[in-house]
Amino acid sequence: DKKPLDSAEVKLFPDATMKAGTEIYTGSTSHTGSVEIGRADMSFFVKVTLSPKYKDARRTFHRHEVCSDQACKAQIALIPVPGDGEIQCEEGTENCYLYTDQPGRYEMVAALEWQQRGKAKERDLDLWVRNWDCGVDA
Repeated sequence: DKKPLDSAEVKLFPDATMKAGTEIYTGSTSHTGSVEIGRADMSFFVKVTLSPKYKDARRTFHRHEVCSDQACKAQIALIPVPGDGEIQCEEGTENCYLYTDQPGRYEMVAALEWQQRGKAKERDLDLWVRNWDCGVDA
């Protein structure tokens, strides 16, 4: 469902520590899924929260990367929380496993974001997907 998300809470912080009381902006998205913020900060950290059905989005923005002149625009995607399953990693190793209520059935979701202005426009996007067995044999 790729509709704009209405009433998502948007908070701006001076940095990623997100200390309570340091918010430099708090507001909500409109019915179009957007929010307009008039700030001149060179960089800031954004946290977007909708509901327990979606994972919070957290991003650091640097004005020189997402702006042309004074106009800045960024799009943030929120990812739905999967229905079941959890990833567990063995302590002290890089071995991680996906456990689900229905073995053999799981859903993975990826959100792709990009900016149309600034340095981000020059970036390349390569997607690589493989199953676990293939990765182990490589």
